[in-house]
Amino acid sequence: MKKLTLSLSLVTGLVSPLAAQLELGAEAPDVAVAEWINHRSVTPSSLEGRVVCYAFVRLEDDECLFWLERWDAVRARFALDPVSFVVITNESPKFVRETCDTEDIKTPFAIDPGDLATRAFDVQLFPSVFVVGAAGTVGFFGQPGEDHAISDAITELVDAARAFPDLGKKMKSVNRHLTKWELAKAITAIDKELGGKKIDDATRLRLSDTKVMIAQVGDELTAIADEAIAEERWPIAVTALTRLSVEHAGLDGADDAAGKLDELKANEELKREITAAVEFAKGKRYERDRNWKAAHKTFDSLSKIHKETKAGQAAAELAVFLKGRAKRR
Repeated sequence: MKKLTLSLSLVTGLVSPLAAQLELGAEAPDVAVAEWINHRSVTPSSLEGRVVCYAFVRLEDDECLFWLERWDAVRARFALDPVSFVVITNESPKFVRETCDTEDIKTPFAIDPGDLATRAFDVQLFPSVFVVGAAGTVGFFGQPGEDHAISDAITELVDAARAFPDLGKKMKSVNRHLTKWELAKAITAIDKELGGKKIDDATRLRLSDTKVMIAQVGDELTAIADEAIAEERWPIAVTALTRLSVEHAGLDGADDAAGKLDELKANEELKREITAAVEFAKGKRYERDRNWKAAHKTFDSLSKIHKETKAGQAAAELAVFLKGRAKRR
C-alpha cells in the first residue's frame, strides 16, 4: 500500500533508488516528505483508499511553471473525488513559497530535499506524473501534453476505488441499485437481505462491507461541502450538497445537505454565485455520466452567461477541456 511518511527533518534510508522505471501495475514506493507547502497536513491514513497523483517538478524550469497552471485545472476537476494531488520538488521551501505567491499556484507541494522520492520513482524528466491507484499500484505515468490521458487514468482509478464488492447473482436487487448508484435504495435492499435467515457468512460480510462503503460516500460529500463552504468555493459546495441531497436522498447527512443547500440559495448576497453553481452541478453530473456533449454545452453556456462568477470561471476551463470529446460523440 502507498504511504506518505511525514517528518520535520529529512529522514534518510526510507527509500532507495529503483534500477528501472516503475512499470504499470508495480507497487508504488513509499514517499518521505520533509515539509508541506500549500497544504495543512497529510497523514498516511488520509491516503488510504484514495487515488494519489504525484507530480515531480522543478520550479526554476519555465516548462514546469507553465504546466502547473494546467495542473491546477486538473486538480480542480477532481475536487469531488477521492483523489489527492502531491507536487514534489527538491527546491528550498522559501523559493517554493515565493514562487507560489508570485505565480498564484494553489497546488500542495511536498519538499523532498534529498531527492529520495525522485530516485524511488526513477524520475528522468521534469515534470513527470505518476498516478497511483487506491490499492497502491502505479496506474499511469507520463509527461506534459498528456492532460487528457492523465484525467482518463484518474477517472478509471477512481471508478475502481469506488467499485462495490461483487455480491453474486442472488443479490440482484442490491446489485441493480448499486449499478445505478441508488445508494439509499441499496442500503434498504441490503438491510432486507441481512434480515433474512438464508444467508452465508461470506455474503453477510460482503453486504456489511458494502454498507460501510456507501456510508463513506455520504461522509466524503459532507466533508467536501463543509470545506468548500468555509473556503467560499461555491461550485464545489453546491455540487457536493446536490449529490448528497438529491442523488443520494435517504443517506445519512442528506437532509442536512438539503438544508445547507436551501440556505445558500436563500442568501441574497450570493444569489448570482449560487445560481451559477447550480448550473455547474448539472454540468458535473453530465460529465460524471460521460455525456460529454451535454457537459460541454452546459459549461460553455455557463462560462458566457455567468463569466464573473466562480462557477463561470471554472466552467470556462472545463468547456475547453471537453470541447474535443464533445465533437467526437
